[in-house]
Amino acid sequence: MPAATQSELDAILHHTAIAPITDHAFLRITGSDATRWLNGMVTNSIQALAPGEGNYNLLLNAEGRIQADCTIYRET
Repeated sequence: MPAATQSELDAILHHTAIAPITDHAFLRITGSDATRWLNGMVTNSIQALAPGEGNYNLLLNAEGRIQADCTIYRET
């Protein structure tokens, strides 16, 4: 990826900038303990989600530090 020009850097820091987000992935968490396990790793409750519902979350590490953001959907 080429380095940002000075005008692009100025736009990012002081104005408005748009960038494509192309690094996304999909994970499926399964198993009898999946809901409890995943609920302990994110910032919002996923236990109350009905099938087809979703919510925005921050993914945390074992120390509770933010690692990423994600949207979680309940399939079944």
